[in-house]
Amino acid sequence: MTNTFWMKSWTVSLAFVAGCLLAESVARADQCQIVKKSQAEKAQAILEKRPKVLEFCEPCGEKTPGKAFVADTVKLECASDTNTCEVFVNGKEVDLAYLFVEVSPSKYENLAKKVGCPAMDVSPSVKVVEPKVEAPEPAPKK
Repeated sequence: MTNTFWMKSWTVSLAFVAGCLLAESVARADQCQIVKKSQAEKAQAILEKRPKVLEFCEPCGEKTPGKAFVADTVKLECASDTNTCEVFVNGKEVDLAYLFVEVSPSKYENLAKKVGCPAMDVSPSVKVVEPKVEAPEPAPKK
């Protein structure tokens, strides 16, 4: 009877750990982190023309996009044996599914969708309203 109890406890514990690991991988679902070389090169070309980007991981539970920033450097690391690449923006590896490129002052489009990577559960575009900066009232003249 004791062996059966420990065996069931061990099975339940193992199932719980496996479930947690699976949930973690789904939460950060790296969908387009490794892409075809042609897709990576297209992403690089787009970022050279439109360097203002923002990150937004909807599958991770983020409710609003991050703050926009400029992609100063875009580098590719490609594996010759698989014809796949990873994209690095400003020295950080990115997942194209969660990177949006500015196409107008208030609209950003999903980079994965633009290069043909089949990202799931991400918006094709997002609208961002930059807060208006009010000029201070001029000081009264004395």
